[in-house]
Amino acid sequence: MDKAQIESDEIKILRRVIGWAMSPGSPRKVWERVDPETRFAMRSAYFLLDHDPGRDVESFVTITLERLMQSVSRVNEPLQVEYQGQVRGRVIWPATFKARYREDFDPSRYVCRQTQRECDTPENQLLKFMIERIYESLRAIPEVIRNGFICFPVSAAAGLWPSAERLGRMELSVRNVQKHSRLRAVTLPAHITETHLLKAEMSPVKDYAEVAGLYQGYARCFLQRDWRHTSRIARRALPLPADLTAESETWIELGAELIRGSGE
Repeated sequence: MDKAQIESDEIKILRRVIGWAMSPGSPRKVWERVDPETRFAMRSAYFLLDHDPGRDVESFVTITLERLMQSVSRVNEPLQVEYQGQVRGRVIWPATFKARYREDFDPSRYVCRQTQRECDTPENQLLKFMIERIYESLRAIPEVIRNGFICFPVSAAAGLWPSAERLGRMELSVRNVQKHSRLRAVTLPAHITETHLLKAEMSPVKDYAEVAGLYQGYARCFLQRDWRHTSRIARRALPLPADLTAESETWIELGAELIRGSGE
């Protein structure tokens, strides 16, 4: 299929979205007529493809994450380490004498104080949580949207862009970060608390504030199930299928419904 034909199909779909949006008798609340898996995919698509500055997932995973992996926040954890025949760090003499006389006398034993840099901080737990949620959302995107396009009506990159390119860049970055040794040492929290958010917002590493902002957008899409928030995303970035099928029609109706601005 040549470029002219593709552009023709995209315009045809956009016209169909506008037609649905302007029709007073069109079906309402598309998300109530689909199964939970499709509803999750819908939230995932709008969350991932939003183009809001500060909550742009692609910018976060392809730019911010790389910086964060170079400056991951860590806390200093004091440790007491016993050595035999050598000294590393500052000798703790009371503990050393106790160790020497613990069983048989051994004057070569030393207990030293060392500092371990620990990555398992609240802000890194928030970071790991968001990386996992982004990965989960990427896996939920159906082929009908992955092979479609995104309409950016009001942005510096206004126009129609292939979804696969944007999603592909995100997937590559997320897979690379998931292998990072520093991230593997961080606990994945079951849920995010105010402590996680406060630590991220107050961190001297400013990129953690972006992680907190991204979580707020995630929470509105998935935890609060705020379709009005998703409706605002649709005015910035509208993910649509590349062709007309029964599955595509559901996404076209959803786009129209969100543009119309109805909520749950």
